[in-house]
Amino acid sequence: MPTRYHDLFFDKRTPQSAVKLRVYEAYLKPWAAKLGRTVPGGTVWVVDGFAGRGRYKTGEPGSPEIALQLSRELAAAGTNYRLQCIFGDTRKSHHATLQALGAEYPSGSAMLIETDFWERVDDVIKLVGDSPALVFVDPFGLAGLNFDALARLCRSLRRSDFIINFRSPAAPRLAAKLAESVTMAVGSPDWTVDTVSRVFRDNLERAGGFLPPASLAIRKRFAGSVQSEMILASHHPDAYELWNDQMVLEVERLDVDNLLGESSASRDRNIEQVMERLVRWAPRGRSWQRREAVSWHAVEYCGDAHTGTVKRAHDRAAIQWRLLNPGASVEERRYRWA
Repeated sequence: MPTRYHDLFFDKRTPQSAVKLRVYEAYLKPWAAKLGRTVPGGTVWVVDGFAGRGRYKTGEPGSPEIALQLSRELAAAGTNYRLQCIFGDTRKSHHATLQALGAEYPSGSAMLIETDFWERVDDVIKLVGDSPALVFVDPFGLAGLNFDALARLCRSLRRSDFIINFRSPAAPRLAAKLAESVTMAVGSPDWTVDTVSRVFRDNLERAGGFLPPASLAIRKRFAGSVQSEMILASHHPDAYELWNDQMVLEVERLDVDNLLGESSASRDRNIEQVMERLVRWAPRGRSWQRREAVSWHAVEYCGDAHTGTVKRAHDRAAIQWRLLNPGASVEERRYRWA
């Protein structure tokens, strides 16, 4: 993209960027609390490979400042773990602002990579080691992705979750003359302009051994074209429950409903039927715990319903099954509803 665009981008935060950053922040805080408990006296990491200025010129925090704010909050609260940040940005005009921003927060909470992030992934892997990390990849445009380097991070940082802002709408524009850039971003040449997102998510799943990645489409207006997709990839169902709940909450916010192009009615219309099929006809050779049903729904239908809604739907389906099968043996009930 033109140099001027990079500079103007941080003049003020767009509504679409506000959605992206709210979802990121809402995920980051409980993620850090949950993973921090697993490393008493240790470190959880935030890796933000395309940090930009860190703060918009109008004063709103960007993703780096959101992480730095949390790092300061955790230090002030006296938690037995700390949040360490790694920021990357290739633009020299951003380095000074990032360094000045880091100086406003606890000493040692941030490190800055001043060269191409993809060329430094091995250094990131050495720094993070076996510690938990949240890796946020938000490059300028689809051509800013390097799938091979991303895959190396995914394979090496096994205790990490990845949030990737994937700009799938750029594929039609790049397809004619820069198809190789899309292939480099997606990870294989078997994409089309209609399947580029699915191919990327499939390749990401295989590369990192993740559960199926979840995608949140951010639109320019209600039912309008997709501007980008926020994609979560994780190894654990708990991550998808957390992500799912934050997606639903964002959709329910009146000021972003038009951006996401969703409605609670369209999200919730099939929850009852899905839960009924799960608990009634799809035991898959074992009982389905209420907790397992919630995790399964979060991974398979991420974005459809808040955890509380799924729990209530599961319980209603379980009650219905009992009413329709009053003569079922105790063993069968345990099998179905243990």
